[in-house]
Amino acid sequence: TKEADVSKNLGLIQCSKPLKGRCPHEVEDWQFADGNAWRADKGIRVTAQRDEGSRALADQESEAKRRAVAAPDQLWIKAPSKPTLEGEYSKISGRLERGQAIWQQVDGPGWLYSTAGGRWFVADREDAVTHCGGVIASTTPHQGCYPQETEQWQHYHDGAWQAAPAILVVADKECFSGSMVQQPEQEEPEDVPAPVVAVTMPSNVWVFAPDTPVLEGEYVQQKNRVMQGQPVWIQSSGEALLFNMQEEVAAS
Repeated sequence: TKEADVSKNLGLIQCSKPLKGRCPHEVEDWQFADGNAWRADKGIRVTAQRDEGSRALADQESEAKRRAVAAPDQLWIKAPSKPTLEGEYSKISGRLERGQAIWQQVDGPGWLYSTAGGRWFVADREDAVTHCGGVIASTTPHQGCYPQETEQWQHYHDGAWQAAPAILVVADKECFSGSMVQQPEQEEPEDVPAPVVAVTMPSNVWVFAPDTPVLEGEYVQQKNRVMQGQPVWIQSSGEALLFNMQEEVAAS
């Protein structure tokens, strides 16, 4: 999470159960916010070992490149509410955005890419990719699924995000007029008990979160800063923070 969110107990990733005095790298189960509920993700982990962290991040980068190569070269978007963004999109070879492939509209202004929050977005200009902007988005984080595997979409209309079941992304032009599949019901977030006091923590930890790559990497413990009896770590190559919430759940 960013600095402004710490005092509000906000974050995109948190451990699934109360810490009970454990360090972040001793926590095994983590979850991420998909916009509607907290979702468990076995791919998220934290380590205090530099070699393990560097190796895991390198392996993940290699896997991201492999998946980008395997992604469809062409996609087609059907979006009746955004007609200028409909049509064929071509993958840009060799370009990754937040660990995922990116596609450009063949005869229009559209860009299909993954945001820092792990959602597929469609924007009507290239500079929106940098700022994670857009007017079409997957309803939930893609969790590594390609756009054509994403079933539920939404569009930005009248100042708010609204469900758009007519929007469709396919990798087969003949399926351009296919139908959408109903999204399963969302699970309720887990209740957590009262806080406990922490123990001595490592000065450096590494976070792995494949679906939110902007939060990955090395975190360094901030000097003389304690929240709810535990230290705060700041991302070495970004602005994210790893901290203990008042409810005794570590968040990032």
